[in-house]
Amino acid sequence: MKENFKAKVFLNKSGKGRVKYSEDEFLTLSNREMFKVFPGDEVVCQKMPGSKAKIKEVLKRNTSELTGIIKKYKGKTFLTSLDKSFHLDILLEGKNLKNFKSNDICEVRITSQPSLKYKPKAKPIKTLKSNDVFEEAFIFATNGTELSTEWSKSIINECNKIKREISTQDIDSRKDLRSLNFVTIDGSNAKDFDDAVYAEESSDGYLLYVAIADVSEYVLQDSSLDKEALSRATSVYFEKKVIPMLPELISNKLCSLRPNEDKLVLTCEIYLDGEGEIKSYEFFNSVICSKNRLTYDEVEKFYQKGQTALSDDIVSNLNALKKIHALRRKIREERKAIDFYLPEYRPVGKDNKIIKFKSINHLLANEVIEESMILANICAAKLTKKIKKPIPFRHHDNPDYNELEKLKEFLKARGLRKGMTESNPRKKLNAWLKEIKQKEKSFSLIYQILRSMKLAVYSGKESNHFALGLEEYCHFTSPIRRYSDLVTHRVIKSIIEKKGSSYSQDEIDGIATICSDKDREAEKIVRESSKYLSCKCAEQHIGKEFYGEVVAVLEFGVFMHIDGLNIEGFCHIKNLKRSPYYVHDATAHSLTSANKNNIYALGDKFKIKIKSVETSRKRIDLKVIN
Repeated sequence: MKENFKAKVFLNKSGKGRVKYSEDEFLTLSNREMFKVFPGDEVVCQKMPGSKAKIKEVLKRNTSELTGIIKKYKGKTFLTSLDKSFHLDILLEGKNLKNFKSNDICEVRITSQPSLKYKPKAKPIKTLKSNDVFEEAFIFATNGTELSTEWSKSIINECNKIKREISTQDIDSRKDLRSLNFVTIDGSNAKDFDDAVYAEESSDGYLLYVAIADVSEYVLQDSSLDKEALSRATSVYFEKKVIPMLPELISNKLCSLRPNEDKLVLTCEIYLDGEGEIKSYEFFNSVICSKNRLTYDEVEKFYQKGQTALSDDIVSNLNALKKIHALRRKIREERKAIDFYLPEYRPVGKDNKIIKFKSINHLLANEVIEESMILANICAAKLTKKIKKPIPFRHHDNPDYNELEKLKEFLKARGLRKGMTESNPRKKLNAWLKEIKQKEKSFSLIYQILRSMKLAVYSGKESNHFALGLEEYCHFTSPIRRYSDLVTHRVIKSIIEKKGSSYSQDEIDGIATICSDKDREAEKIVRESSKYLSCKCAEQHIGKEFYGEVVAVLEFGVFMHIDGLNIEGFCHIKNLKRSPYYVHDATAHSLTSANKNNIYALGDKFKIKIKSVETSRKRIDLKVIN
């Protein structure tokens, strides 16, 4: 007799139904079996030969309501779940279905669970389609995740008890820097100003102050607020919305370094010599009053044209910051830090439609602030390493040797010549990047270099940062939006105040893992939002012709960057030039037709047409014209 067992149904990454049979054994459910259930349903299964299972009984249904995208087909209305783990389309029933349009986002209540005989059915509860396509993208990306813009009552109550005013005692216990001309420099839409900078030039070098909002003064370790911040670990930034790590009272008010307001900060004071090298540094609790809230565009205009209505004191500060940046960039180049400078794109909306994605200019003003923040982060890592107190270091491991060798052969085949015999991996990569830029080669080659890199993570151990060329590095400058930085603040404050360690090594290791995982999760969710907006953009251009550049090659097709729109679509091999088959070369990143007359390789450009768009599946299908 075949053995029965209880399990919960789930879909693996390949979309196959699976159940857990034992600690180290999973069984596969056939497509036929998966017609009976939704993911998450609890079932009784029978173990079958060949690592398969058959559903004998459904014990408990997991899904009563869900959110998805409306699809119309042959006079019927279906819903495709936004939850990527759902494999079945749901037939909608009820009155006024004609009021729902294809691609509307809708919340439904399940009225009939899936079975072999019948499709699952549901009735609409409400449409979530708004007059804002960016809000739709937000709903699409965050549905089914743990992300929330809401706060529990205990968190709200804790926030309400936080002292709002800065007392004389607070100021007396800190270094008073309110007379210095600190400024914040951020994007035009920013509200959480967690860093302010002030610099001055002297006869033998420079003095730089990087003042960071003292979040740890308001968010106490192990409080409900702190535990919630750790569970989120990072703020998540969408096009027109933010899911903050901390409530707005803290992120946008108490700890935001708004102009002409006294604020408590943790400051890093750095002395640099005339060459830009760090002579000394010190961390201390202080109070500042920012003199101006500047934007990157404003500062860039001043740097490029020299015209400004700013006071002489602010101008002097900006000029000193610019000189420090120039010196630090030179040092950065000497240590062979890697700069990819890949193009970034932002969606352009008009009449609630996405017209295209526009390129974001890389500004000197951004670099100036970035270099100041890196300096403070370097000092924070040096201090904690010196005192031997654990923090979440930012670790970027060296690339795998075999991956670099594959990359070398590929780039050599694409005409690159420099750096091929170089043994130092950073020098090798910089030589390739420089040659690609000089020869105006495709940016898809830079993407390929980036793919050969390992991902940066947080680590509880002292760790190098390969891309920056540093022996140790950490994040210190954004405690409003990154939990790792808040932890680093607490550790540095324990050093300043000569107290015992704030965290054990095991605690830091755990925090580092959580922060790394949440970081990746946030990046993935933001990409989902961007893919939705890309599909909404492509919908405006179905049937139109463009030029497309191959940016990734798979066995069954190629991804292409669509010129003008700056979005990506996929061209299946059936939509390439007709051929009995195509040969995939993983090393050369190419697809070659049977007669070898048609080759599709990374960086090649072709005339294409947007064939179709399926927003619910984030698919933009392309067809090669020429």
